[in-house]
Amino acid sequence: MGLEEKAKDINKSGEKKSKVIITCRNWQILKLEGVSEDGKVDMALLNVEQARELFSYHVFRDLPEQMHKGFENIFDKIVKACAGLPLSLEVMGGFLHAKTHLKVEDQLVIWEEALQRLNNMEPLYGDKNDKLWKTLQICYDDLAEIERNMFLDVACFFNGFKQKTIIRIWDGSYSHGIGLSNLQDRSLLKVHKNGDIIIHDQLRDMGQKIEIEEQKTRLWDPKKTLHILQDKQVVTMCFCCFDFVRLFFT
Repeated sequence: MGLEEKAKDINKSGEKKSKVIITCRNWQILKLEGVSEDGKVDMALLNVEQARELFSYHVFRDLPEQMHKGFENIFDKIVKACAGLPLSLEVMGGFLHAKTHLKVEDQLVIWEEALQRLNNMEPLYGDKNDKLWKTLQICYDDLAEIERNMFLDVACFFNGFKQKTIIRIWDGSYSHGIGLSNLQDRSLLKVHKNGDIIIHDQLRDMGQKIEIEEQKTRLWDPKKTLHILQDKQVVTMCFCCFDFVRLFFT
């Protein structure tokens, strides 16, 4: 059954006083089928204790839930790097669980390397179809071109900026009203009550990696910016008062 059919079933089942729980990356589909906003629940990220518990469950499973001595520090670093994202904690925990048959010292090396790969947005299994990053990028791939550009802007420059400030910058470039709403409906960013636009750390990292791989014109790394400015290919530079640079090449 497709998502649209499930959405219709939610309304039908409501007449029978039943409860249906459905998870969805795109709220717009459910909204178009008439599902009420009253039934929408935005899932919050896990707090530190919840994240530790979930990660521990996936790492140890049927093994005694007691960490080897010397793992406490790296355990907390991985939990922090996952930033409360259940998918990330599940993938990392499952990967490390498969290594529990190794010697403690060998496991510790793998934990350190896994953390480094997570921070560098590298697949754990050496495969570009790695579950974590593939799942995150599905949301990006489904966007329209304008919305992709808006997402990359936030990932590279505007995380934590006020919504009204970003819209003023976007004005004249994007259909910011609809685009911003679409990004929120797809859970790619959130607008806090105080007006700040926030993007999850791993979605931010994914956006920056996409920007680098697709060789676009957003520059947020001071070292790379200096290198590009010294390149003779640059013909026009557009500076704004928000610490970012847009470059135009021949």
